[in-house]
Amino acid sequence: PPPPPPPPPVAGNGGRGNDPQAALFAAITARRASQQLRLEAIESGELLVVDPREERERELKAKAAKKKAKGKERGKAKSCESPPSVPPTKHVSCQQLTTLLQLPVTAAAATAPPIIRRTLSADDATRRGSPLEEALRAENMKLKAENEQLRQANLVAGGEMIAGDEKQALATYQKMLRQVLQMRARCQFVQTTVDAYNAAVVQLEDKDFVRTYQCLMKVYCDQTDEETIAHLGIDDELDDEVVGFIEAACNKMGEQLSMPRLMRIQKHHQELVMREELEAERKKKEEKERE
Repeated sequence: PPPPPPPPPVAGNGGRGNDPQAALFAAITARRASQQLRLEAIESGELLVVDPREERERELKAKAAKKKAKGKERGKAKSCESPPSVPPTKHVSCQQLTTLLQLPVTAAAATAPPIIRRTLSADDATRRGSPLEEALRAENMKLKAENEQLRQANLVAGGEMIAGDEKQALATYQKMLRQVLQMRARCQFVQTTVDAYNAAVVQLEDKDFVRTYQCLMKVYCDQTDEETIAHLGIDDELDDEVVGFIEAACNKMGEQLSMPRLMRIQKHHQELVMREELEAERKKKEEKERE
């Protein structure tokens, strides 16, 4: 739209327009008129406006194209260079090659010309394993063993089980159950054997723990069947000493049925620590009495 007409002169100034506000308004009006003229020139095509962002993108594209062209020129220059010199090789006749193929690898490597002997020796070294490969294989086996030791330590502390750990834990429990039952059958009590059995019990997976408790209850109630014997891995002939131990084991496992595996392991460790503290206090008290 056309600019508004200028305001009439103030009567008090005699029409000279010396008012500062009037001068500012005149400057704004002149700027608007200049902007209107520039806009009309842009629309008519007389004035070209360049976007700084588009100009920057054009410069980057030009640089990328120039760099790509230089890479192609370098590739062409390398392809035109002469190939590296290859040392001359000895020619082997067909009869010699047939003889070498019929011999064993070691004999062929010993009787072959130098160029073929090196090739057969390399193949033989690959089959046996080079010293570097043997060293890497040994280091890999060592790292695997160390990782497995760390994983087993974490597993004993209540870490997460992976495939195969459940069967291993059940097999360890069956082994310790047989040992402790044999100990009780001889009317003996070995603390280390009982501790190992208790540690194997708490390491069982939750489902195996419940299943083992049910099987021990069947043995205690004289309702043993083949499935129970197979799960526990024991004989079906049990004397009174063994049944008495099974009763105590059932009572202890019954208190832990609602506990997850990690909580059972933590409780077992707490019991061991408490027993050691009580033993230390007892020894200290005995020493004081002797004094």
